[in-house]
Order: sequence, then structure tokens, then C-alpha cells
Amino acid sequence: MPITVRDASAADAVAVVHLVAELADSEAWPLELTEEYVPAYLGFPGTHVLLAEQDGRAVGLLAYSLRPGLFHGGEIGYIEEVVVAPAARRTGVATQLLRLAMQRMKECGCKEVSLSVGFHNTEAQRLYRSLGLTEESLLLERHLYPPG
Repeated sequence: MPITVRDASAADAVAVVHLVAELADSEAWPLELTEEYVPAYLGFPGTHVLLAEQDGRAVGLLAYSLRPGLFHGGEIGYIEEVVVAPAARRTGVATQLLRLAMQRMKECGCKEVSLSVGFHNTEAQRLYRSLGLTEESLLLERHLYPPG
């Protein structure tokens, strides 16, 4: 069955929350995203969400943002989330989402594409490397509030 990819809209809030919940569950992190936040996110300049659909059902999501970068003296793209529903994994959904996002970033003149991935997620690391991404830095985080 073919997979189609399109830009998400505010009307897709339920599907977006459902897919992000898959990601939160896989990381044992509480879901903080609400349906009400999705339109605000989509309305923020430079943010984008791609939805992959199969048989009319959302089976994958990729969120990315574009912003100016001083080091490169131009736009940079950051892939924020990639999630594929368990039943659709290993079917090319993530690859299709990533290729489209990187193509769009290139068309916008981005000088760099970056993302972060957990140390434990070796399968995703292999996918990202197969698409030309390389390990160039270490991302450090500090959450400013307790989860939940």
C-alpha cells in the first residue's frame, strides 16, 4: 500500500498528538503535547510537520524547523521529531519523511541539517547515517521543569 506524505494542518491535531504519544511512550516520558498546542506550533514561523499516511491513516510524523544560523551565515534546518507507528516501522516511512524534509531544507537554501538521537537508538542512527548525516557534536540537555 502506498505511503503519501503531506504537510500537517491544525485539523491533524489528533493524529499529531497520537504519533507524538508513540514517541513519548518509547522514551518512557509523559506526554506533554496537547491538541490545542498543535495549531500554535504550526503557526510559529519556520516550523513544519510532515505526516505520512497509508490508507488514510497517519502512520508517521516528522517535525522540523528552519532558523538563521550565525556560524554558517544562513538558514539551518533542525529535525525535531521523527516517529513512525509500530505497525508501519521498517517499511520506508521514516526514510521518505527524512528525504522530503532534507529536500525542502536544501530548496530553502539551508546550509546545514541537524538532529539529535538517543545513544540507545542504534537503529535510527543507522538510518540517519545512511542518508548522509554524520556524528559531529554532542547535544547536552537540561529540562527546566519536572516531567508530568
